[in-house]
Amino acid sequence: MLVALLASLLVGASLVSAQGYSTNNANSTLPLRGGPELVYAGQYGVPPLNASSPQPYPLLFNSSEIAVFAQQQVDAIIASTSFEGNCSKCIAAVEVVKMLALTQPTSVPPLLVYLCQKYQYADNTTCALRYQSTVLGAYLTQIVARMSVSTDDIQLACALELGGFCPTPKAVAINETAWFAKPKPANATVAPPPSGKLIRVIHISDTHWDSRYEVGAEGNCTEYSMCCRSDSVNSLSPNKPTVPAARYGDYGCDVPADLILSMFNYMQPWIANSSFAIFTGDIASHDKAWQLSRAYLKYEELNTLLTFKAQFGGIPLYPTLGNHDSFPSDQVTISFGIGTDN
Repeated sequence: MLVALLASLLVGASLVSAQGYSTNNANSTLPLRGGPELVYAGQYGVPPLNASSPQPYPLLFNSSEIAVFAQQQVDAIIASTSFEGNCSKCIAAVEVVKMLALTQPTSVPPLLVYLCQKYQYADNTTCALRYQSTVLGAYLTQIVARMSVSTDDIQLACALELGGFCPTPKAVAINETAWFAKPKPANATVAPPPSGKLIRVIHISDTHWDSRYEVGAEGNCTEYSMCCRSDSVNSLSPNKPTVPAARYGDYGCDVPADLILSMFNYMQPWIANSSFAIFTGDIASHDKAWQLSRAYLKYEELNTLLTFKAQFGGIPLYPTLGNHDSFPSDQVTISFGIGTDN
């Protein structure tokens, strides 16, 4: 009787195949000691393959939170021991600033002031004045936003502007063949034979006319200003100039108008016998970044060149701009860059 019962159960449930395991997916399995029914083939309440799940909402941060996060990231990168060296740290830190410039550009100038002060790139007052949004901060934000590791922009900044942390990258090769109407002559490196004739050429450079120069002002200033100006101060003698600025200039100051005009008066005999003149730039005065403006640069450059035109008479003048003749100042040099004042 027991054998017949077992046979009936096995045949009726079809639980075991000829190979020794179950082939029936229609039934669930009840554990002997309780628990849930364990099923096969996704039956009896198993969620389907295409069941949807709740999607997380993106994390939203306001501009202040993003700025704080960027600041914390830069500090963490500088303090980290996980990077191979300071070059890698510098690139990573600039990348953080770049992302902030792309997403929250108005937050970059305060970050630059903070980093300048914390890591003593300059004294606190200079940092606050130089990198505020109305001085260099907005320009640097635009520049950093356009930087790229792939074109070595960030490496170059880390090499020349941010402490020399990276080696200077190689210059990008430029195909100059399309720049000229005809190819370079084969004998271009061979100098032509001398003609035996002489020409006289006047060369002027770095006039740095200071239209704000004040005779009698402090010529040995110690505060955050240009010397020989109405606001120039020596901290040891704040009420009386220690070195009063002379009419024809002072060694620690830029050039006053009388010195430029006296120079041209002295040069007149040579000007009359010259074929042409060249001027190799640096027109504007050496103001601090927060003392400069586009209007001031335009005023100084226009009036300097008009003075040259009048004083040189009819001889041709071939001018070029210097590194100090852009606004902001020093944008056309790789030696200093717009992170400095001189």
